[in-house]
Amino acid sequence: MSNETYLGTSRADAYVPTQQIKPNQTASYTFASGLDTEEITLAGTWQISPERIIAKTGAQLRLNFLAQQVYLVMSNESQDGILPSYGVFRRSTFAPKILDR
Repeated sequence: MSNETYLGTSRADAYVPTQQIKPNQTASYTFASGLDTEEITLAGTWQISPERIIAKTGAQLRLNFLAQQVYLVMSNESQDGILPSYGVFRRSTFAPKILDR
C-alpha cells in the first residue's frame, strides 16, 4: 500500500522538489519529469490551500508509486454538497476503480 500523502500545503511533503507549489492561490502547473517513488506532480490549473487542493481547468495529478494498491481519497462538489469518492488504483491496469461510500 502507498504511504499516506497530503496535498494541502500544511502537510504536503510528496511534491516533486523542482515543482514550485504556489500556496493560497489558483495557478497553472506543468508535470515535472523524473518522479521518485512516492512523489507527486501536478499539471493544469489547481487552487492550492493549506488543507486541500481543488482541480480546475485541465487539472491532472501524477503519482509514482511502488505498491500493490494506491488509495486516493477525493471529493467532488454537487448540488447536495460534497460527495466522497475513494479511488483504488492497481498497478496491473493503471485504470481507476471508483468506490463510492
